[in-house]
Amino acid sequence: MYGLAEMEGWKGDGLDPISKIEDTGQAAKNHGITFKIQNEDSQSFISVRTGTSVGESVYASTILAMEDERRNSTDLNDQQWIFNRKKIGLSRKSKKTLDAKLDNERSKLSTLVFIQTHFNRKECVHYVKTDNIHKKQDECFCGLKKYEHPPDIEHKYIDLKSRAPRESIIEEEDEEDEDEKDQDEDEDEDEDEEQSRSGSTSSLEQLLSSMDKKITRRGSKVGVDKEKEKKRDGSGIYLKVETKKHGAKEMNRKEKDEKRKEKEVIVRWKQNTAIKEFPTNAFGVIHFEGSNSKPSSYIRLADNTTMQSVMELMKEHWDMMKPRPHLALSIVGGAKNFKMDGRLKETFKRGLISAARSTHAWVLSGGTNTGAMKLVGEAVTEGQFLVPQGAGLTMGLKALGIASWGYIANKETLINKKDSEMNRAQYNSNLEIKSGSKPPLSPDHTHFLLVDDGYRNRYVGGEGGGGIQEFITRFEKNLMEPAPKGLGVPVITLMVEGGSDALNEVRDNLTCGQPLVIIDGSGRSADILAYAYKNAVMNKVTGTYTIKRGHIKHLEDMLEEAFADRLSGPTGKIRKKTFMSWIMECLSYSDLITTFDIQREENLDTKILSALLKGNLDTVHQLYLAMVWNRVDIAENKIFKNRTFQFVEENLDDVFTQALLMDRVGFIEVLILNGFSLYRFLTVKKLRILYNEGAAQHKYLISQIEKFVGNCPYIHLRTIHKYLIYVMKAHHHPQYQLDKPSPKGTKDDDNDEKTFEDPYMELFIWSVLCNKTSFHDFFWVRCSSPLLAAVVAASIYSTLLKLYSAQLIKISKIKDMKANFVAKANAIAEIAFEEDRVKGVSLIYTRYPRFGERSLINLAYIGHLRGFIANPVCQEYVAQAWRRGMSKMNPWLSTITMFFPLLIFTSNFQFLKLGDDGGNLSPWQKLFVFYRTPMVKYIGHCVSYAVFLLLYTYVAMFDFEWRYQNTELVLYMWFLILILDEFRELIIQPSSSFSRKLRDHMTSVWNKFDIFLYVTASMSLLLKNFAASFYISRILFATNSAALYLRLFRVYHANWSLGPKLVVFHKMLPEIVIFMFLLFIFILGYGTASQSLINSNIEFSTESIPRILNGIIYLPYWQMYGELNLDQIEVENRTICYEEEFCEHMEYYNHVTPVFLAIYLIAANVMLLNLLIAIFTSVFEEVQENAKDVWKWEMYRLVEEYDQKPGLAPPLVILEDLWKMLKGIWKVTCRRTKEDLEGYMQNTLETLEMFEKDCLFKHIKDIGEQEESKLDTKLRYVESKVDRMLEILEFTPTSSQWDFGDEVQTADILEIQGSDSSEEEALKYDGFIGGRKKEKKKVLAPGPAGAAGATAGGKRNVKFGTDSRKEFEKDEPVTQSKNLKIEPSAHQLSTPDPTPRNPDLDSRLDKIENQIQSLHRDSSESLERMERLENLIRALVQKKGGK
Repeated sequence: MYGLAEMEGWKGDGLDPISKIEDTGQAAKNHGITFKIQNEDSQSFISVRTGTSVGESVYASTILAMEDERRNSTDLNDQQWIFNRKKIGLSRKSKKTLDAKLDNERSKLSTLVFIQTHFNRKECVHYVKTDNIHKKQDECFCGLKKYEHPPDIEHKYIDLKSRAPRESIIEEEDEEDEDEKDQDEDEDEDEDEEQSRSGSTSSLEQLLSSMDKKITRRGSKVGVDKEKEKKRDGSGIYLKVETKKHGAKEMNRKEKDEKRKEKEVIVRWKQNTAIKEFPTNAFGVIHFEGSNSKPSSYIRLADNTTMQSVMELMKEHWDMMKPRPHLALSIVGGAKNFKMDGRLKETFKRGLISAARSTHAWVLSGGTNTGAMKLVGEAVTEGQFLVPQGAGLTMGLKALGIASWGYIANKETLINKKDSEMNRAQYNSNLEIKSGSKPPLSPDHTHFLLVDDGYRNRYVGGEGGGGIQEFITRFEKNLMEPAPKGLGVPVITLMVEGGSDALNEVRDNLTCGQPLVIIDGSGRSADILAYAYKNAVMNKVTGTYTIKRGHIKHLEDMLEEAFADRLSGPTGKIRKKTFMSWIMECLSYSDLITTFDIQREENLDTKILSALLKGNLDTVHQLYLAMVWNRVDIAENKIFKNRTFQFVEENLDDVFTQALLMDRVGFIEVLILNGFSLYRFLTVKKLRILYNEGAAQHKYLISQIEKFVGNCPYIHLRTIHKYLIYVMKAHHHPQYQLDKPSPKGTKDDDNDEKTFEDPYMELFIWSVLCNKTSFHDFFWVRCSSPLLAAVVAASIYSTLLKLYSAQLIKISKIKDMKANFVAKANAIAEIAFEEDRVKGVSLIYTRYPRFGERSLINLAYIGHLRGFIANPVCQEYVAQAWRRGMSKMNPWLSTITMFFPLLIFTSNFQFLKLGDDGGNLSPWQKLFVFYRTPMVKYIGHCVSYAVFLLLYTYVAMFDFEWRYQNTELVLYMWFLILILDEFRELIIQPSSSFSRKLRDHMTSVWNKFDIFLYVTASMSLLLKNFAASFYISRILFATNSAALYLRLFRVYHANWSLGPKLVVFHKMLPEIVIFMFLLFIFILGYGTASQSLINSNIEFSTESIPRILNGIIYLPYWQMYGELNLDQIEVENRTICYEEEFCEHMEYYNHVTPVFLAIYLIAANVMLLNLLIAIFTSVFEEVQENAKDVWKWEMYRLVEEYDQKPGLAPPLVILEDLWKMLKGIWKVTCRRTKEDLEGYMQNTLETLEMFEKDCLFKHIKDIGEQEESKLDTKLRYVESKVDRMLEILEFTPTSSQWDFGDEVQTADILEIQGSDSSEEEALKYDGFIGGRKKEKKKVLAPGPAGAAGATAGGKRNVKFGTDSRKEFEKDEPVTQSKNLKIEPSAHQLSTPDPTPRNPDLDSRLDKIENQIQSLHRDSSESLERMERLENLIRALVQKKGGK
C-alpha cells in the first residue's frame, strides 16, 4: 500500500538528496520499495510503494491526493502567481521560483545520472568485409559500409555498471603480453572510482571528467605514443589513433600493406567480440517538426539491458505509471506495405481507442511512421486525454515505440551534443519512404525505446541471439510478471496484416501464454492464421487439432500468394514447410486466440476483453478487468457462470470497492445478485476510505466540509456527522460519532470493524455527497426508508445550492438532482395516499431517531423542500395538524367558543378518539384539546394582538407624554412578555448551537419583522428618558405603530386567497429597491441642474441645507407623481452684475428650466414607471406559478409555529410558561418511570415500513410501464427483433452458399453432432446433423482470388464472435493437447441439395410489419426510422425469395 510519513523540518546532512536516494536505493529495491522525496525546503513527504491489494492502494492514493490538495490549497497556479506578481510590481525572482528551478535541476540530474550508469549502446569495433554475394562488397558484417565504419583499432570503454574499465578484444593476434598492466595505475583507478561513487550525484561534470581520465589512463597501458589524438566518429565513440612499433624501427609502408593483407586472410568477424558496449549517447526528448504533439521521451539502449533498469526508467523518471495501466496492447505486423481503407481504418482506430481509454493502456508498436504503426499512433493521438496529476496534467494514453536503432532514419540527430545534459532533438518524420530506405519515427508516439544490437541497416541480426525481437519478448514478459518482479500488466497481441516475421513473433508470444487477437481481413499473415484458426477442429477425446486436406491446400495457396518472393527458389519448399509448422504450432494454443472480422464486426474492444479473459489470469483479476471495461455481460455470462469460479466474498472486497469508485453500477448489482453481502462488507473503515476517495474525485464534498465544518485534512465519519448536523439540524449515529482521529500511538480497531444496520442507506448518502449519480437509484430503492433517503438527498442538494448560489458552475445540474429526489418522494407519498389515506399520512408522521426524532415533513421543512410539502399527503397532514385532536370545527364558531367554552359540547365540534382507553375524551380533556389546537391558538393570538394593537394606538395618539401613564406601562409590560415569548421560540429551534438557532430563527421574514419591532420599541423607551431625545422617541414610537399594523399581514397567511398575494408582494420588494436606485440617479441629475439655475447665488450654510435638499430631492420626487409645482421652478426676475464688467439677467433661465422638467418627466415618469410596471408584471407571472406552493410552505410554518406555542395567548402566556417550568422540574426530580411508547408503536412502524416498500415497487412498476409505452422503446424493440431475424436468416444457408469455397466449417459441427468417439467420425461432413444439412467448403484454386477467397470469397453463413468453438463456451474446462495431426480426406467432397427455408419466416415478418404499421399510427415523427426498418425487412425477404 501507499503509506505517508510526514517529516517536520527534515534536515539534510550535507549530502544532496539524490545521494540519499542512491544510498538507500539498493536496500530499498531489495524489498520492492521505492522512495520518492520532494523538495526539502517545503514540507517533505516520502511515499513508500510495496505490493498490496487494490483497496489499500486506493486508500493510499486518497491520502496522497488529499495531501496534495492541502499543499496546493491556494487558488493560484504557477502561471497566475507569476503574472499577478508582475502586475503588482513584486519581484518575479523569489525563493519560490528558485526552489522550483532547483528541484527541476535536481530531477534532471537524477535522471541523467541514472541513464549514464544503467544504459549502454553497442558498436561494431572491427571492420571485416562480408563475403555475402547479395550484399555490397564494402559492407561489414554489422551492416555498415567501409567509409561509415570506424577504423580498425582497439576501443577502450568503461563499464559503468561495475564501475571498472574493460577492453574490447579483437581476435587478430595474441595479446596476452599486453594484458600485463602496471599495478600502481590500477590502484589510482580504484581511487578515482571511489571518488566517483561518493560524488557522482553531486556533480555530473566530475563524473564525466573521471570517465575521460579512465579512458586516457587505460589507453596509456597499451604502449601508445606520447602524442595522443582523440577522434570521435558519428556514433560518439572515443577512439585512440596510434601507430604500433616493432622494436626501435618504424615499419615502412610496404611492410604495413603486407601485414594488412595477412590480417584480412586470418581475421574472422565474430559478434561477441566485434560488437562491444559503450555508455549510451542518445537520450532526452524529441521535438517532431510540423507536429503539435508533446515532445516524446527517448533513449538508446543495448538489447541486453536489464528489464529492472528499463522499468525503473519508465516508472520513476518517465512517470509512465501515472495513471497506472491495466492493459498493454502489443501491435504485431503491418510494418511496411500495410494499407486499409477508410471504413475499416475507422473501425480499427475506434476499437483500439475504446479499449485503451477505458484501461489507460500502453500501446506497444514498432514506433516508426509507416504501416500499422502509423495508424496506431494516429489512433492514440485522436483518443488522447489528460489526467490530473498533482498540480499538472499527464497524458492518459501512452504509446511506446520499440524500434531498432540501426534501422531508423535520421538517427544522427538523436545523438547528444553534450553528454552532460539531456538532448532536445529536432526530428523530421515527414520523409518520403522509398523501397529499401529506413523509416522515420512516428510523431504520434509518446515514448521511444531505441534498441541497439550493434547492427546497422537491418532489423534483426546477431549470431549469438539477442536483438530487438528478444528484447521485446523480455519486455512484454516483464510487463506481465506480477509484482515485485514485474508490473503485473496483462499484455495482448494484436496481429494486423504482417509478414513471416509476424508469424514467428506471434508464435513466440503464444508460447509465453500471451493472448492473441487476429484482425481478420487486414491481409497476409493475419488472414492466413485466421483462416487456419477457423477451420481447425479439436477432438475432445484426443485433444488434438486437425485440419482437412482441402483447407491445408488452401493455406498453402494463401502462403504462396502472400509470400511469393520468399517461397520462390530452391529454398521455397523448406520455407513453406517452416511457415506451415509455425501456423500449426499457433493452433495448438487456440485457447489463447481470438479473431476479429474487421469486414463485418464493429466492437474491437469487446474482442480484446474476450481475449484477455483467455489469458493466464485468476478469476478475480478477470472480473476486475471486465469491470474496468464496464462489460457486465461478460462478467455475468463468462465469469460467474464458470463452474471453476469459487465465490469467496473476502477476495472480492477490493473489486467491490473499485466498482464503487469507478461508478460501475452493473457490477455492483451482479456481485450482490451472486451472493455478495453488503452487510458484511461495509465497515466503518471501508466507508471512511470511500469518503476519502470520493472527496479526491469530487471537490464539492471538500468545499462543503471546509465551509460548514472547518478545515479537515482527512475525512472521518465524525466529519460527515458534523456536516449532516449542519444540513439536517440533528444527526445521531454511534458509528459516525465514534470514528474520529485517534491520539498518536493508539488505534481504535473495534470501531473500524463495526458494520451498519442499513448499509444501503450509508452508501446512498455517500453517493450523494460524492456526486456518484449513477448509484443514486440503485441504492435508493434498496434503502429501508426510501422516503427518508429522498428527503435527505434533496436537503443536501438544497445546501449545495446555497453554497454555489453565487456561481453558475453546475447550478442547473444541482437543481435537477434536487427536483429529481423531490419528485421521487412525491411519487411514493402520492401512491401511498391513494392506496391508504391513513397509512399515507402516517408515513409523514413517522419520527426518525437518527435525525433527532423529527418527522418527514419537518425534515423537508428544514431542507427547504417546498415541492414536497406542497404534495397532497403533506397538505393532509397540515390540515390535520391545524385542527389537531379534532375532526370537525368551524373557525368563526371557534372564535366565539373561546369566550363561551360550553359550546364545544355541541354537535358543531367533533373530537378524535384520543381517550385514555382509546375511546372518547372526557369533558375536561375536550376543553384541554380545544384550547391546545393550533387553530384555536392562532385565533387566540390574533385576538390578543388586536387588543395589543388597539392599546398601542391609544397610547401613541393620546397617552404618549413626558411622564409615564398607566396604559403606557401596561403596554411596555406586554412588550416584555412578547420578547420573552420570542426568546422561547428561539430556544426551541432544532439546531444545537445558539448561533445556528439564531440563524434558523431569522430565516422567517416575520421573525425579522418582530425583532425590528422590539428593537424600535426598546430604543423609543430608552430615548424617552432624556429631554433632548424625546422628539426622536416619539418619532420611533409612531414609526413602530405603522410597523405593527403591517404585522397584521401575518394573519392573512391562513387564508387561501390572501396568502399567495402576500408571497407576490414579498417578491416585488427587492425590485422596488432596484427601481429606487435607478430613480435616484435621475432625481439627483434633474434636481441639481434645475436648482443650479433657480438658486444660483444662494449662500451655503446650515440653515440652507433643508432648502437645498427640498429643491434637489423632494421637489423632483413629487413632480414625478404629478405634483409639478411650476411656480417653484420659476427664476426670479433679477440682475446680478460682476464688478461692472458683466451683468447676468436671471429671467433668461425661465426658458431652460421647463425644458429640464420635460426631459426629466419623460425619463422618470414615462420610462422608469413603465419599466417598474413591466418588472412587476414579470415578477407576478413568475411568482404566481409557484405562489400556491410558497403559500403552502408558509402555512406549514404557521402550523408548526402555533403547534409549539403555549395554549394561552399573551399576556396570559406567562402563566403557562411558569407551569411548564414547574412540570419540567418535576420530571427531572420526581418522575421515576417513563412509559415505553416506542414498544407500543413497534408493530405499526413495521407495517408502515412494508407499506412504504410496497409503494416503492408500484412506483418502479409505473415507471417501467411509462417507458414501455414510449415510441422510442417500441422502435428499439422492433429493431432488436429485426437484428435477431437477420442473424437467423444469415445462419440459414441458401442454395448458392452450399459450395465449399463460400462456407467456413468450424468446430460448431462437432458440438452439434456430439460425436467424440473418434477423430475420424468427428471430421465427417456428409449427412445430416440435428435435422440440417452440414455445410461444406471446397478448395479454391490458386490464383488471384487466393487470399481474398479465404476471407471474402462469399458471405459466410455464420457470424462468429470472440470464439466460434462451443467447447470454450461450455462450463466444464477443456484440456487441450499441443499435439497436431493433419488427417487426409477419406472421400470426395460432394455438394448436397439446398436446405428448405424456415417455415416460420413469413409469420415472423408479418408480425414485424404489423408492429411497424401500428407505430405509423402512433406518431408521424419517426417515419425515417420506420422506413429504414421496412427497407431492411424488404431486403431480407428479397434475399430469401419471399413475398
